[in-house]
Amino acid sequence: MENIPVLRILLDQDQFDELYRELCKFFDAGDYSDLKRLLQGGSIDRKIIFLSNQNRLVEVFRRLKYNGFLFETSTGVRNWLCHNFLYLSKTVVCNLNPHSVWNILSKAKGEPSPRSRICKFEWLEYKTPAVLK
Repeated sequence: MENIPVLRILLDQDQFDELYRELCKFFDAGDYSDLKRLLQGGSIDRKIIFLSNQNRLVEVFRRLKYNGFLFETSTGVRNWLCHNFLYLSKTVVCNLNPHSVWNILSKAKGEPSPRSRICKFEWLEYKTPAVLK
């Protein structure tokens, strides 16, 4: 049997609701319940489509990790993201690229510009790679 990755995100209810509401803007309404299940540490039986560039989604999880809300390894987060999400590249639905996901998570390589960043909450602060060293 395949080992299905799960992710534990430690947020209070207000933080969870804020994150979920913001992420819902990038998914079809039919995927909301699966998105919520994933964010609550559950699993789903299909991949859901993030309706934007993969780097925008991945960078949110990078911030969750370095701000202390996510205690998985970068490898664990990468595997979870690639197992559960597809993304929209222009008009084509694509699998997340594990190499690109890894580079964003571990090296901040390919991060979205400040203007393109999503989920900009006071409690989910962006930190430059220099600050994190």
